Amino acid sequence: MGYDEFEISLLREIAICSNRIKKIKKILKNMEGKHNIKTSAFVEKFSSGQIVAHDGDSIDWMNNYEALHRWESMKRRYEEMLHQVKI
Repeated sequence: MGYDEFEISLLREIAICSNRIKKIKKILKNMEGKHNIKTSAFVEKFSSGQIVAHDGDSIDWMNNYEALHRWESMKRRYEEMLHQVKI
């Protein structure tokens, strides 16, 4: 695979990550509105046991919060690779 194709592939992967990050952030924002609490405060309370996962919302909220970090990390790795290709 030539550099152009590799660059195109990386740009495509970055776009996929960006789209997924945007969707997850929208989900988290909806959860914040629904439960009237910021995600950071929810995660802190959930992690300390102040909020018990007795419903699907709490589990989905945590899963999306964790997924957001994975997608952001993946996007950073692709961006780093793209930067290396351009050097």
